[in-house]
Amino acid sequence: MNKTGPFSVDYHSGGAYVSADRTNLCNGCMSDGEVDAQIRLMKEFLDRIAVEMKRRIKAEEKKDIF
Repeated sequence: MNKTGPFSVDYHSGGAYVSADRTNLCNGCMSDGEVDAQIRLMKEFLDRIAVEMKRRIKAEEKKDIF
C-alpha cells in the first residue's frame, strides 16, 4: 500500500482534491480493537494526505501563469 493508503490527491484549477481509490477504505472489523486500529490508520493516512495537499497547493502557487 502506498504512503497515503486508500486515498490520493488530485490538483485541478479549482484546487486540491482528496479521492478515495477504492470502495472499501478499511478491512472488515470484528471487534472494538480492530475498529480503533482501522480508524487510527485512516487518520494517519489523512494526515499524510493533508501534507501532500499543502505541498501541491504551494507548488501550484509558484508556477508561472504564462
